[in-house]
Amino acid sequence: MDYSKLADEQLCQLAQEKDEKAITHLLARYKHPVTAMARTYFLSSGDVDDLIQEGMIGLFKAYLTFDSTKDVTFKSYAYTCVKTSIFSAIKRDNRKKNLPLNNYVSLSGFDDGDNDKLSFITDVTADPVGDVIQREEAKELSTKIKEVLSDLENKILHYYLDGFSYAEIGELINKETKSVDNAIQRIRKKVNTILNEMV
Repeated sequence: MDYSKLADEQLCQLAQEKDEKAITHLLARYKHPVTAMARTYFLSSGDVDDLIQEGMIGLFKAYLTFDSTKDVTFKSYAYTCVKTSIFSAIKRDNRKKNLPLNNYVSLSGFDDGDNDKLSFITDVTADPVGDVIQREEAKELSTKIKEVLSDLENKILHYYLDGFSYAEIGELINKETKSVDNAIQRIRKKVNTILNEMV
């Protein structure tokens, strides 16, 4: 059986029947979108890997609890589960640090011109009003970020938000991984400066 040709819903059904190959293919298929989603929430601490892990936990829960008889696609359901898992992690972290939620900044509007990259992220809207507000804030933030970052930094952030690893970004822009890491750190500092100005 060629699992790569199966629809998400078919893979999910096989995964629920404990088909290990189906589970592996389903999780691999969504790993990149989950990474991209997690990276749209820019932690001031820079600990994005924790959010990626939480997103994968949400994806794991999605395939376990997906009901194919309901009028919803697996993609939409997975989005909701992943987003819920990420937001829960953010809230837990905020309770521990007693910090406001805006220490986690949505950059989901950074690539407004490329809807394909955000199709998974924007597939479902749980809170329409909140989503509109968030998009306006993200648009303002995106504009300011693009103005402050250099062309190279904008390119690196673009790839970073799209889920590429530091090594992959380095290959794409013909730079060492360390240079990419340094650029991401500069981007974080600049973003935090912008955030402080917006508060």
